[in-house]
Parts: sequence; C-alpha cells; structure tokens
Amino acid sequence: MVDYWNDCFNDLHILQPDWKTIERTSDRAMVFMLLNDEEEWGKLERRTKNKYKKLVLVSNLRQLFVETEIN
Repeated sequence: MVDYWNDCFNDLHILQPDWKTIERTSDRAMVFMLLNDEEEWGKLERRTKNKYKKLVLVSNLRQLFVETEIN
C-alpha cells in the first residue's frame, strides 16, 4: 500500500499558464503580474478577479489543447 502512494505523483503534469497568448497588452501585463505576485489577487474587486481567473483558465485550456494536438 505504501508503494502505491510513493508513485501517485509520477505522472503529475502542472501547466504554467501561457500568458503570451492573451491578445490585449493590458490584460497580458495584468495576468503576468498576478501570476508572479500572488498577493495582488487580494487587492482586486470580485468581478475583476473573476475576469482574470477566466483569462488564466482559457490560456491553460488553449495550451493543453495545443499540446494534445502535437502528441
């Protein structure tokens, strides 16, 4: 049973958001800042926070889609 848990993270693949795929320069800059300084998330209003969470999610999904097409 212990061996099972020792191997559970071997196939873990963490995606870093590809913020360069975001088209608007201001959004790209904001996402870059939020990814590199997590304290800034707490300074945003709820709607703004949701907007940038969606942008990060979409960039992750786009990157995952491209990676699966290549493989």
